Amino acid sequence: MPKKKVPSVTAVDLGHQDCAPPGLAARAGRLGVLVGRVCRSDNGALRALMVYGLRIGGAGLIFLAQIAIARWLTPAEYGVFANVWVIFLLIGGWVSLGLGGAMIRFVPEYLALGREDLLRGLRRAGRAVGLTAAIVLACAGIAVLTLGGNIVEPGYRMPLVLALAALPFYAMSDINDGLCRGHGWPLRGIAPIYVLRPLLMIAGVVIAALALGLEPTATNAMAVVAIAFSLTVLVQTVITESGTHGLVPAGPSRYELKTWLAVSMPLVLMEGMLALMNHVDVLLVGSLRGAEEVGLYYAATRVVALVSFVPYAVIAVFGPRFSHGNAMNDHDGLRETARQAVTLSLLPSLVLGIAIVATGPLLLAAFGKEFTAAYNVLLILLVAVTMRAAVAPAQTMLAMTGHHVICVVILAGALALNTGLNLILIPLAGTVGAATATTIAIAVEIGLSLVAVRSRLGFVPMPYGDVRHLVAALRGILTRRAVTVPGPKGPLAG
Repeated sequence: MPKKKVPSVTAVDLGHQDCAPPGLAARAGRLGVLVGRVCRSDNGALRALMVYGLRIGGAGLIFLAQIAIARWLTPAEYGVFANVWVIFLLIGGWVSLGLGGAMIRFVPEYLALGREDLLRGLRRAGRAVGLTAAIVLACAGIAVLTLGGNIVEPGYRMPLVLALAALPFYAMSDINDGLCRGHGWPLRGIAPIYVLRPLLMIAGVVIAALALGLEPTATNAMAVVAIAFSLTVLVQTVITESGTHGLVPAGPSRYELKTWLAVSMPLVLMEGMLALMNHVDVLLVGSLRGAEEVGLYYAATRVVALVSFVPYAVIAVFGPRFSHGNAMNDHDGLRETARQAVTLSLLPSLVLGIAIVATGPLLLAAFGKEFTAAYNVLLILLVAVTMRAAVAPAQTMLAMTGHHVICVVILAGALALNTGLNLILIPLAGTVGAATATTIAIAVEIGLSLVAVRSRLGFVPMPYGDVRHLVAALRGILTRRAVTVPGPKGPLAG
């Protein structure tokens, strides 16, 4: 049956036709269509390779952006900025109510089952509910900060206000990313975030410091980052809309908000707790040791983040495949996919980890000569992120196959342990104590996750031990085309 022609809908069309410059709208639409053709290509090999490379390359750009900010600020001001940025990331992970994750879970299922009505409803309700929640939370937070007197230290107030003002853009970014990844187009969602945003941050620092001569304060740095983040999300929205309009013919929408929230809330709890696991040490170092020490500690976490982007890249490619395999009840395929994901997550992480051990002092010195004091912290944290690389795909598979509640329970226990150990070890050993506490807690989390995967799915995905198997697995992924799901909706990346 031929597809129905539907009106083109871009981000500019969504209620802003009369105020958007026609030339800008046309150029943005053409950009979205061009990127969309690449991201929606039936060549799953090209997409998988580009996503994997983009995540790793994006980690390098984000690293350079953090160096630019640290070089502009003093260590103490960078510590204030780091604390506020971490708070922004933690709150931002909750504001969309997990509906971005729900899209990753449900969009492949609805495509496979041909439920276009539910697909339309999920897309509309997800954006409306997530954006509304973010706006309400941002307004409430800004009101508390402006009317609450000395509720926070003066140096933190304006950076926090700027961070809260950017929360609605965070929610929209999460929804866009979930929608794209659910359709099997992860490149469309992550390219602006991992390429455009750090480039805008670097350009913003250069303009603020050299062209405008602004003071090197955390407030000015947060303003630069908030503007870069907001502009990036606007571009991401245009790109997302230009590719998804017309994919599903116009028609009635069915809303099952209760079902979606029943899945999204455990997912957002899991993501929120994982974010706390990743950042509670930074917050507690800032609270217990001061801004300058947290600046040094945060720089070490940014270096090891170069490794942590490897499993994130793998998850971006394999997350929809886990959901699709579960929807098709393909247990054997799920097992093999999980093994490929773990292999492609762990082995490159080990290689990067070894490289960072060798070059760690130089990487820290890029932030400033004072930051080389964090090398011992870097080595300890490197153990933690490498361990997580071995199990992160299995944790995602557990969540994408309906076992998200057990993931929340495990993360809650690990988070409680992490917080308790940090409270004990930071006063005793400073930043080294914080890194040690985090590594111990992550080791416990990994052990419990593997037990849960074994008990719920009947297997534990182990990496290939032979390089030939790794090469064969990678070749199989990169030469395999998209899997066509039932119905006329198009391909789901395989």
